[in-house]
Amino acid sequence: MQEFDLAKAAYLQAIDIGRSDASLYELEADRNINLMTVLFEKSESPEEVGQIAIEACDQALVINPESKIAFINKTIAYNILGQHQIRIGLEPVALDKSIEAAQKATGFADISKIPQMATRQLEAIPYSYMGAAYYRKGLYELGKGLDPRPTLKNAIDAFDMALRISPFYDFIYKNSGDVHWGRARYEMSKGLDAVASLNSSIENYKKAISINSENMFYHNGLGNAYEIRGEYELLCGLSPITWLEKAIESYQKAITIKAIKRQ
Repeated sequence: MQEFDLAKAAYLQAIDIGRSDASLYELEADRNINLMTVLFEKSESPEEVGQIAIEACDQALVINPESKIAFINKTIAYNILGQHQIRIGLEPVALDKSIEAAQKATGFADISKIPQMATRQLEAIPYSYMGAAYYRKGLYELGKGLDPRPTLKNAIDAFDMALRISPFYDFIYKNSGDVHWGRARYEMSKGLDAVASLNSSIENYKKAISINSENMFYHNGLGNAYEIRGEYELLCGLSPITWLEKAIESYQKAITIKAIKRQ
């Protein structure tokens, strides 16, 4: 972690010199969010570093109350903290704060006035993280035996808005496919009609693949959707063969891509 300590010292020195510059606090938050990600992936607690990141965001917002970067960074920090809370068995209250920060970040957006692609991509980011927070909250509700559909609907709406702003984010189509898949699984478990959710899941995975056909996770996700579609047909007394054949084809494509990447 020595490089992080050196970076921290440099940022703190810069902030001490230019306390009226919101961008310095934004950079400090970004640095700590990167460290949060490392800690979370190592199954270590990101809470202490997360608090530092959030405080840096708040300082940036004192200087510039409409700092989109600061709100986006708060969204990401709280998102990671929410995932950590779920992992250690706590209620993920940080996800609600992530959603709130994302909503504030989107409050400054006017889609009709965002002509440049780079700017559009920036505007799409908070919606993407908002969708991710709603999705994780929905999975938590599902695990608690609650009906996750209202929360999952919010996730879908957020992802749809992100794609409306910037329709070339393949991973957002994949994420939306995951949400529809999760909703379909819940509907099937309750004996509800899951066709619309399954079809939407399949369609979103296909769109992700149409943008990036070499991502094995997209093909694997599509295979999962086809497989569950076949399972649903079987539950309805129909033949699952067509859907299972499609699932096998998608899984084989994912395996092929993985093998090529290993070479």
